[in-house]
Amino acid sequence: MRFPKIFPEVFVFLCCVGRLFSDWSPELRRLAHDYRAHHENGFMSSLTGTCHFTESFTKEAPVRVETWDIPTTMMEKGSLPVLVGLQRDQNFEVTNAPLIIYIPGSFVNLNDSQPKRWMAEFTSLGYHTVVFPNPWGTQFVERIPRGKLGSIAWEATLLYKALKDVHARLEAEKVLTGTVRLAGVSSGGFFSSAVSSMDAESHNPILSEATLISPPVHFGRTLDRLDDLIEGSRDPYQDMFRLRLYWKYRSLCSIDSNENVSKDELDDAAGIAVFAGFYEELVNSVKAYDRVKGIDAVPRGFFNWLNPAYRQWRSSFTFERYFQEYNPESKDLVQGKMGHIYYWISRAYKAGFANFRILTTTDDFLNDISLWAGYDENPLRVSLQSKYGVLEDREEWEKISDDVLVLQNGGHYGFRGSPWFSTFIRAAFSMDSKEHQDLRKFHRLYSDIQ
Repeated sequence: MRFPKIFPEVFVFLCCVGRLFSDWSPELRRLAHDYRAHHENGFMSSLTGTCHFTESFTKEAPVRVETWDIPTTMMEKGSLPVLVGLQRDQNFEVTNAPLIIYIPGSFVNLNDSQPKRWMAEFTSLGYHTVVFPNPWGTQFVERIPRGKLGSIAWEATLLYKALKDVHARLEAEKVLTGTVRLAGVSSGGFFSSAVSSMDAESHNPILSEATLISPPVHFGRTLDRLDDLIEGSRDPYQDMFRLRLYWKYRSLCSIDSNENVSKDELDDAAGIAVFAGFYEELVNSVKAYDRVKGIDAVPRGFFNWLNPAYRQWRSSFTFERYFQEYNPESKDLVQGKMGHIYYWISRAYKAGFANFRILTTTDDFLNDISLWAGYDENPLRVSLQSKYGVLEDREEWEKISDDVLVLQNGGHYGFRGSPWFSTFIRAAFSMDSKEHQDLRKFHRLYSDIQ
């Protein structure tokens, strides 16, 4: 084959574009350095992240947002719903634009505020935007997955196949140009790492970059940590009336960042963050899964709360118990190397995809505090390795660490409501950024040699 004269330039660009694009830019690193958490306590930051600057969560997408049903044989109902927002011209015709795919956090459905917020952010920046439901959410479960809830490789495979189908549909309509980005928050960030590795290992990779925000670094370890927090705060938060929980939440929201927070208030923050944010959603999803799969292991009644058997079931239910009773074959996989974000990112690296960006904090309660202290101090390698697998490659871990921005405090995704984060999103995903221009240049050069 005779290559055009630009081939040497393409070759040089291919050699460096991965690190240019994947690493956080100096501008974003400066922004991260400027971040100031509203509270120094991780639970307070996590819980009160939605209290202040609520306009971040009410922003409307500037485009028409539709729900598409993506056909899939992996669901008994035959499809997976996704939100789609496409850029249009003044005649409401779909125009060319880059594509971004978003996977939200644990238990999140498409009608929740998180997908709406990110749909608004990305479409405002000019992207065609597609949002998936989280595999642990009731909306996903109600489509009756043929795999079991918590089978992370199976769930990531379903998401990846749906991503390819959406991409193929838009490509057939000739409305895509430039990059295809993937982003995810919390467990959506973890799934994004798995989807990225599957894409990198495919014959026709689609993705240009993956941004993982507040991901659990080890899925199994995170679930064990949540179970410990659940057991430590069942009394009084598990059976606390919703109105009382709400007033406690509002009281915590009123605490200024300069005020001292009492031990009782810190306990409230931890209890509400764990039970309202994770435990109640786990119970709802497992009840839905139990029902649609016809398992009927959850005690039922006209009013569940009046059924002693249901109350007993609920009072001892944990993530651990879910896997023991519903998906025992996946328990060891989730707690082993497959549950580690390192495993999926390493696979992607080996397949030639190095374009990861990870944003986390020093006190995200989903992860061990010393996680990013260094390879030698990493608890998943040292004190916990017998249970969660071994980190065998120092060079690979350090390469992954280079793609990580660690904010001082902020808890689990507790920065989400701050004006700082809105600025960060615009800088990180702007089409005017150097990273985006570098990748667009790559696409143009690559197209010229086809």
